[in-house]
Amino acid sequence: MKQVEVRKELARARAGLYRFLGGLYIMEVDEETLANMKQMQFPTDCANEELAEAYRGLEKAIADLNNEDLEDVAADYAKTFLAAGEATGVAAFPYESIYTNKKREIGGRTEQETLALYALHGWEPSKDMFRTMNDHIGLELEFMAVLCEEELLSCQTDNADRAAMSSRDQNEFLRKHLKWAGAFCMDISKYAQTAFYQAVGKVTNVFLEQEREMLAMGGAIWDIA
Repeated sequence: MKQVEVRKELARARAGLYRFLGGLYIMEVDEETLANMKQMQFPTDCANEELAEAYRGLEKAIADLNNEDLEDVAADYAKTFLAAGEATGVAAFPYESIYTNKKREIGGRTEQETLALYALHGWEPSKDMFRTMNDHIGLELEFMAVLCEEELLSCQTDNADRAAMSSRDQNEFLRKHLKWAGAFCMDISKYAQTAFYQAVGKVTNVFLEQEREMLAMGGAIWDIA
């Protein structure tokens, strides 16, 4: 298979995973989402053994879930990401500004920077999407999906310069605006009580680590042949 075809497939798959993970942080799992997840196949035989193991954990967590479990999963979502029911107010708060602001204040300059980047790429969160701060992890992952789709379109139109620019945009956004994701995922491992959100956090963390390594290598992997 030609390198450009490999790149197309990879960009499409990466966009799909970014969008899938982002959606799980935006909203609690409902019956429709659970049914769709049970139809998904994860690449549990991928070359990155740590990521393959994380996929296997998520696959098992999904397989073990039933509709009767969704109330518990929703309660875990509220506790893990919103500190619901926690007198101490500790949680894996899903906002970049919380993790990058010394005062742990939400919003401010960080949120405005993400909003400006979204606008620069002509992207606005769907009106149907839960409205939240623009530096929410779910929106930042969704934006990475948008950037991957820009790369895919560039490959489909044989625009090598635009594809290279898209790769650089992805790398820059990961380095500047998703650098906090590792600490966030560590907090998920501390506060999540369900196997499902433990597995979601693990996949997110390992996948983003792989993304950083791949994108940092730049042209060695991504250039169109």
